[in-house]
Amino acid sequence: MQVILAGIMSGVLFIVGGIHFNWLFGGRSGFAIAVPTKSENKQPLFKPGPMEIAAVILLFWAAAILLLMHVVIIPPIGPAWLPAFSGVTFWMMAIS
Repeated sequence: MQVILAGIMSGVLFIVGGIHFNWLFGGRSGFAIAVPTKSENKQPLFKPGPMEIAAVILLFWAAAILLLMHVVIIPPIGPAWLPAFSGVTFWMMAIS
């Protein structure tokens, strides 16, 4: 059960990273909905640049890979504590 849920969650993280990948290379589908706007004039509060979008892509994909390493769907690489770090990653994503 844990492996199935981890696979589903990793798939969702890869898909969300893929949506950001589309935005990085000029796609605008859903972009206006994702960026918060001022209520009075509908101007975006910020305009994410390519570096910011690329950083978000890396974070989503890294979280997905850490999760897959945590349940040993893919073999863990690096130090032994690295797969356990996925819990910290999701905790940080939840509070941000």
